[in-house]
Amino acid sequence: LATVLLAASLVPVGLFAGGGGAPVSTQFLGVGVDKWLHVVGFSALAGWLVSTMDRFSWRGVAGALIVTLAFGVAIELLQWPLPWRTASLADLLADAVGSLVGVVLAGLGRVRRP
Repeated sequence: LATVLLAASLVPVGLFAGGGGAPVSTQFLGVGVDKWLHVVGFSALAGWLVSTMDRFSWRGVAGALIVTLAFGVAIELLQWPLPWRTASLADLLADAVGSLVGVVLAGLGRVRRP
């Protein structure tokens, strides 16, 4: 999953925009579809990390959140010098929201109720 996110974040945008060089500017609920893709991708990654824990712990959840956020920062830094990609704080914010959603949903699924 991380490899897919990395590859999709580094390839030229035109590969996903029908061959043109410009990104697709479609919006959903007033937010660009690209930001929703960040949220979904990082939510899946963070949720998967939490689901792989042998035993549920808040330390493990925090670790999954930190790892996914660091991965998002790394992707933005890798995009920075690429002329066909744009690093942005908005993308990083979407990554953070997705990471948080993923750990919360996966964490809720792992918490045992009395």
